[in-house]
Amino acid sequence: MRKAGRDERRLRPNYRHSHVRGNPEPCLLRRRSPFVGTTNGGHGRNQGSRKAVRDETRKKRIAVLYCPLIVNERMEAAMNITDAWGNSGTRPLFVCDFSPPRSADPVVLEQARALDADFISVAYSPGRAVRADSAMLAAAIRNNLQKEVMFTIATRDMNKLALHSHLLGARLLGLENVVVVGGDPLSARDLQRTQAVNDVSPSEFIGSIREMNQGTDFRGSKLQENIDLCVGGSIDIGRGTNREASLTYRKVQAGVQFFLAQPVWSAEGVREFLATYRQIAGEDLRQPVFWGVHILEQESVAFGSVPAWVREKLDEGRPGTEIALDLVNELFQGGIRSIYLVPPVLRGGARSYEAGQEVLAAARGL
Repeated sequence: MRKAGRDERRLRPNYRHSHVRGNPEPCLLRRRSPFVGTTNGGHGRNQGSRKAVRDETRKKRIAVLYCPLIVNERMEAAMNITDAWGNSGTRPLFVCDFSPPRSADPVVLEQARALDADFISVAYSPGRAVRADSAMLAAAIRNNLQKEVMFTIATRDMNKLALHSHLLGARLLGLENVVVVGGDPLSARDLQRTQAVNDVSPSEFIGSIREMNQGTDFRGSKLQENIDLCVGGSIDIGRGTNREASLTYRKVQAGVQFFLAQPVWSAEGVREFLATYRQIAGEDLRQPVFWGVHILEQESVAFGSVPAWVREKLDEGRPGTEIALDLVNELFQGGIRSIYLVPPVLRGGARSYEAGQEVLAAARGL
C-alpha cells in the first residue's frame, strides 16, 4: 500500500464542519504549508518557513472552510428568486450587495457569513478592477455558507461565446440567479490597457438566456439540456425616468424575470417611475423589483447623484444607517417590500458590511 505523502498527511480531513448540513463527508481546512516558498525541495526551513510564519502572524489569518465548488448531490437545490418573492407574502425580502475581493483569499467568506439577507448579490468587477469571478464567489458562498445567492455578469467584457459558456459553468456550480448588466464604460486610462467587447447589449443577452433556458445557444445549436436560469436586469431611474422606463420595457420583452434597481431616495420616485412604465408598456410592471437603498457614511463613495438633504444629514452627524432605515420604512409604508441593500463603499473599494447587517437586523423589526 502506498504511504501517504508529506502534504497528504498534513491535510487531514476535518469532520467538524461540512458545506452540507448533516453531510458526514469531510471538508478540508485550508492551511498554508510551512514549507511554501522554499527553494530546497520543501526542506529549506530557515528561509521560506520563517517568512511563511511571519506572514501568517502579521495577517492574523483564520482557518477558513475550503470545500470544492461543485455542488454535492445531497445539497438542496438553489432557490429561484422569483419563487422566493412569490412565496414571501407580506414578509420583506432583502438582497444585499457584495463585492468580490481583489485576491483569492477565501477569508472573504467570513464577511458574507454574518449578512442576514435573503439573497447575497455578488457584483461583477466593481470599479472596473481585477477581482474574483462573481459566479465562482457566489458558488463558494452558497456551497460553504448555505446562503442563497445571485451573481452579476457584464456584457462589456465578453463575446457571445464566452458569455454563454460562462453561464453553463455557473449552472454546473449550482447557481440559479443571474443579473445582466452592461458594465460601466471604460475610462480613457482603462482603454490604454484593455478594450471593451460589447458583442451584445444587455437586452439582447437577456433574450439569448431565454433561448438557453429553452435549450438553444446563440448559434441556434441545441444544448444537451435547458439551463433553467432565472435572469434579472438592472434599473437606474437616476438616468431619467422616461429613458429608463423604455429600457425596462425592452428588457421585459426580452424575457427578464426580475430587476435590481440602483439606489432610490424616496418612495415618490418609485411611484413616478412605475406610472411612467405603465404609460409606455400599457400595463403594470409585473416582474419583481428590488429597490436599491444605499447606506452612506461620511467618507464613503457614492455612485450616482445623492440628494442634498442626505449630505446635509450626514454633515450634521446623522448615522448613514439611520438614514437608510428611514428610507426602508418609507418604502414599506408605500407597499414596497423588496429591498436591494447596498452597504457603504469606502475609498479604496473596502465595504462596511457591519453597517449593512445593522440595517438588515433593524429593518426586520419594522
